[in-house]
Amino acid sequence: GAAQCLNCSSGARLNETSCTCGDGLVWEWKDQYTGSCVPCLVNTYKSGDMTNCVRCPERSVSHAGAHHCTCSAGEFWNGTDCETCAGGRASTPGSLTCTTCPAASSNTDRTMCLCEPGLYWMWDLSSKGSCVPCTAGTFKSSTTTSCLLCPATSFSSAGAASCSCPAGTFWADGECEQCNTGSVSQTGSTDCVTCELGVAEDGNSCICGNGKEWRWEEGTGHCSPCKENTYKMENMTRCEACPETGSSGPGAVECTCNLGTFWTNKSCIMCTDNAFFDTVTQTCIQCPAGSVQVNSHTACSCGAGLSWHPLSRTCKACPKHHFSSAGSVQCEKCPLYTVSGRGSQKCAPCPVGQYWQNYTCETCNESGKIGNGVFCLDAYDEQTQELRASAQRNPPSSQNIVFTCILVILVVTCIVLIVLLVARQRKQRVNKQISMSYSVAPLTGGSESDWQDMRADSMSGPQVPIICALSGNDNPLPGSEENIYMFQQNENTI
Repeated sequence: GAAQCLNCSSGARLNETSCTCGDGLVWEWKDQYTGSCVPCLVNTYKSGDMTNCVRCPERSVSHAGAHHCTCSAGEFWNGTDCETCAGGRASTPGSLTCTTCPAASSNTDRTMCLCEPGLYWMWDLSSKGSCVPCTAGTFKSSTTTSCLLCPATSFSSAGAASCSCPAGTFWADGECEQCNTGSVSQTGSTDCVTCELGVAEDGNSCICGNGKEWRWEEGTGHCSPCKENTYKMENMTRCEACPETGSSGPGAVECTCNLGTFWTNKSCIMCTDNAFFDTVTQTCIQCPAGSVQVNSHTACSCGAGLSWHPLSRTCKACPKHHFSSAGSVQCEKCPLYTVSGRGSQKCAPCPVGQYWQNYTCETCNESGKIGNGVFCLDAYDEQTQELRASAQRNPPSSQNIVFTCILVILVVTCIVLIVLLVARQRKQRVNKQISMSYSVAPLTGGSESDWQDMRADSMSGPQVPIICALSGNDNPLPGSEENIYMFQQNENTI
């Protein structure tokens, strides 16, 4: 009989003897004249020009109606078999191609790319992958391939390579470990710092000496001097600012208060009225009756013969051989060669009849000796030695020495002027005398009356010869045999 025509079902195409189905499907006859496209069986596949379903290679699988087999991670389907990804590439199970890893990552098993610390590899639905940050509370180090939860008491931010441990602990090998005794750490530290004094205040800071405090700088800690205008003393953990009326330099243990104020109890206080600051009690105390505060409220001044005692906070009498004037704070020792009794306002020398011996007045024991108030001297020279002792007790000042020198110069000048004046007057008188003419003649004859007439004439005018006898008598006798000299009066020459 006549042959019957074949009608291919929808989705199939006709060939000479049968219908050809699409990928994953195969033609199956129901009877001699009818059939349909049915899926390939599990673990088989059909694609392209293939007419029948083919079993998948080893290490691969497929579902019913598959057009390719599913390869393992790290491999891809090349159309007929599973092929391993090349280096620097990775794939997910069932991938038809391999994904190239980012430049900053690497891979070892080709199943995923290994990302930098804090990032992990994530595949998307299209079998494409990328490095994404770990979520907060997780971390990924260089040795892990996935993000891990942080241990208890620690935390992390997104994209962390490690977790932040509390102060006093440090991060090591994925856990928080405790610092050794005498060591501290900051929150999030990866190691601990040893304290300078070997004593930790708490897990975060060390105990430092006075004038210093613990500071963290650039990831490490150390004891640093307190900054200017701050201070730190015992039982303080941090440097604190000085009060407004005080100041300090670097590394100060306490503040320096302004004049009139005093440092006590971490503040500058000011004593008022007639009070002084007591360094023992660190408080202001009223001065005793009869005294007033002096030196910006640092002490009290007592009356004459008294001195201020800060320990007992009272006015006491000056001891022997000391003295003080009104308004003084302390007694002064008597000068040499003077003495005083207890509570004296001034010192005095020993009385005449005694001498000074190491701030005591003693009586001379040697016969013929007497004290002048300073030394034991010979009695006959008492008055002279008293003047000397007085000079030693009261040595002249530099002004007195200058005055004395000027007075001596004036006296000497006056004496010289007087001598010159007397010499001038004598010269004038001598000039009026007669001068010697060195002519000698014997005097013969003449009477005494003639001689006196001649003397009278010689006194009446110049150039009158006068005859003088050198007999040693007041008036030469006429007719003497002595040598007689004649003098010529001359007012211009001697």
